[in-house]
Amino acid sequence: MLAAVDLGLSTVWVGDFDEDAVREIVGEKTGRPVAMFSLGYAAEEPHPSGRRAIEEIFSGDFPQTD
Repeated sequence: MLAAVDLGLSTVWVGDFDEDAVREIVGEKTGRPVAMFSLGYAAEEPHPSGRRAIEEIFSGDFPQTD
């Protein structure tokens, strides 16, 4: 996905889909699809979403990174 964006394409991660339908479409008998992503050129320029501070998401001891 990062390489696609580097080439000017847009992607979106899809994790909610009918696993049996995907298996049938791709002809897979034994594997289990866990995710897909769409790939293409965006119709408009996406605006980056804001990020929450890690302290809002995780509580506990943070390892030193510097």
